[in-house]
Amino acid sequence: HHVTSMFLSDYVDIMLYSQRVVYDGKQYGFSTFEDTPCILRWLKERGKIHITDEELALFECDAHEKRLILSKYNGEEYKEAHSKYLESDLSKKCKAILGRRDIYREYPDNYLSIYFRYLCTCDSLGYDEQLRDFVLARLAYENLNKNRHSFLLGEMSFLNSYVKLPTALSYIRSQNDKYLAIEQNNFENSASFKSSASLEGISDGEKLLREIIAPFKGKIVLLDIWGTWCQACLNAFSHAHIDYGQLKDYDIVYLYLCSRSKEDDWEDVIRSYNLVGDNIVHYRLSTDQQDAIENYLHVSSFPSYHLFDRNGKHLDVNADPRQLESLATFLSNLK
Repeated sequence: HHVTSMFLSDYVDIMLYSQRVVYDGKQYGFSTFEDTPCILRWLKERGKIHITDEELALFECDAHEKRLILSKYNGEEYKEAHSKYLESDLSKKCKAILGRRDIYREYPDNYLSIYFRYLCTCDSLGYDEQLRDFVLARLAYENLNKNRHSFLLGEMSFLNSYVKLPTALSYIRSQNDKYLAIEQNNFENSASFKSSASLEGISDGEKLLREIIAPFKGKIVLLDIWGTWCQACLNAFSHAHIDYGQLKDYDIVYLYLCSRSKEDDWEDVIRSYNLVGDNIVHYRLSTDQQDAIENYLHVSSFPSYHLFDRNGKHLDVNADPRQLESLATFLSNLK
């Protein structure tokens, strides 16, 4: 039954995206122009808004015109043509209808429109309530993991209203609670974040590493060179705390050096995966210093793992914690 549900959920994705593919002369993209008439019709059928068939037809024409402009123009020409269309009578009529009190109150905010898009598609395919709830719950879960923060204001309220399946709703709430708990933690003063002020003026990769690792003499250091843009790095973070637990007997310091990443993104990833603790250390070096270390260690792919013994010596071994059993076997000989 689960496999069937997954297949039917994937089928919604296929139907949804295949109907909205557009080409602007340079690349393929995804059009949301059809969302408005689809959502309005869905709201009308459930008695939530008052709108005539003639008014719905105006939104169908509006979507067609916008799609036509996108197919004919690109770049500055598209911006000019689109701006000109927004001054047309058709566009102004549609805007006025959307501004009516009952429609304005019921029409979803932009960040909720994707859920209504899926609701409409599920209904058009004849899915029952249980299967529709499965699709919505899966979408909500994917949004949480993609955005890596709790639901936006009103998003959980929407899910509470439209997802009726108790197990699905309970799972969504538990996942959202996990991110809420992470967001409530104060990472700003965490001892895991180390200042690089003492490293200013050092440009040699070997010397930089020696300075960074020096405070941890007597401990094994597992260095992880990663980037916020690296999906394999993020996948590894998803089970990092399991690795920490299974390697707890080896007195390891986990040292993270982030490569070519914006500061906000760096902090968001650390917060999202809760990568802080007494034996977890983060440095955000300058680009030149980070490159110097990567060059010294001959880093050619990410994540890049490196192991240092209790005296700070770099060990030429496979230190990938994703191969946990073989790493644990090697570490047992360093105890």
